[in-house]
Amino acid sequence: MSHKLKFSLAVFTAIVLSLTCLAGTVVAQSTPTPTQSSPTINGKVVDSTAGGGQVNGLEVTLTTYVNSSSTGVQKTTADDQGNFSFTGLSTDATTEYVASVSYKNVQYISDPVQLAAASPTQSIQLNVYETTNSDQAIQVTTGHMVVVPSSQGLLSVWEAWGVNNNADRSYIGPSQGNSNTLHFTLPSGATNFAGDDGFSVDSTGKTATYALPLIPGSNTVSYTYTVPFQINQQ
Repeated sequence: MSHKLKFSLAVFTAIVLSLTCLAGTVVAQSTPTPTQSSPTINGKVVDSTAGGGQVNGLEVTLTTYVNSSSTGVQKTTADDQGNFSFTGLSTDATTEYVASVSYKNVQYISDPVQLAAASPTQSIQLNVYETTNSDQAIQVTTGHMVVVPSSQGLLSVWEAWGVNNNADRSYIGPSQGNSNTLHFTLPSGATNFAGDDGFSVDSTGKTATYALPLIPGSNTVSYTYTVPFQINQQ
């Protein structure tokens, strides 16, 4: 074998070895080790009133519920675009999360969010609204009453009312000094009143007032009381 041929074979072998090593390097880099993503809730606070401005810098609270019982809260601050994020959450089937934010003294709450191993990231939009003292868009749509007689000559009464706010602003009461948004007349002799948060009874015992804002959309309020009764025997 000539010296020239030996040199050519050596060069060819070196090239083949270099290409083999390069190919091995390319294959190794094309299959990176997958990283596990942390269960996360991403959200955005949006002012949903027509003409509303950019919402930013609000404190957002995330409440954890396990088997429907509150077990703790986390807080973060929305950025200049209203975005926020909570990470390191649980994908357990018994765990749900609820986000909330206060805007112009009105509390807004998200629907419950549940994470799963197959979908560890969820996105939500937390709508807030401007406020109004006008009740023109408030409409009572449904009413339910359950009456149960007792052996002590009393009727136990439960009432539930559906109230719609058809505007894109939260109704906060007729004036700055009066935050009562709903009024209900109680029957004569009513006692033992108990209602949802925001309810109270006036000094006469004849009127129940509700003092929480009515946000746009459907709202439901309920309360209970007792009234005396007697059976007329003939």
